Amino acid sequence: MPEPCGRVDLGITRVFELLGKRWTGPIIAVLMTQPVHFADLRRAIPGISERMLSDRLTELAAAGLVVREVSEG
Repeated sequence: MPEPCGRVDLGITRVFELLGKRWTGPIIAVLMTQPVHFADLRRAIPGISERMLSDRLTELAAAGLVVREVSEG
């Protein structure tokens, strides 16, 4: 008799919930190559609003996937 299927770990569920959200993939793709200023990141992703970009970056930072730094000037 085959063994029952195991349950999915809550951590992996959270990762895919976050990565599956709209705009997360393009944001991560741009940031994989180098740090980018907010305005440059927004220009690199056509169609994303400033609010949506800010929200996604906040979520990614809270998950420890990106580091947000505020620069003077």
